[in-house]
Amino acid sequence: MDSELAVTLADMAAEDRRIRNQAMAQSNAFVLQLDSATASELRRVDARNASRLQVILSRHGWPGRSLVADQGFHDAWLIVQHTDLQRRA
Repeated sequence: MDSELAVTLADMAAEDRRIRNQAMAQSNAFVLQLDSATASELRRVDARNASRLQVILSRHGWPGRSLVADQGFHDAWLIVQHTDLQRRA
């Protein structure tokens, strides 16, 4: 198992959750309206995570359970859902 990679994925997923929680705090059940700073940060986090995940994929392939354990696998899946990487597969 690559524990350093698992920590990297955990950090990326935590940042993903943080900005999405911030965005949801600004919205209501019907409309997601973000202020420009939050919208900009959301795009920045997604772009950074997509770039970092692309490097991980090119070096290791999909970070499966044998490489990063269950949590790392789930963290990678969370990240990919918020990028255009899923459309490239």
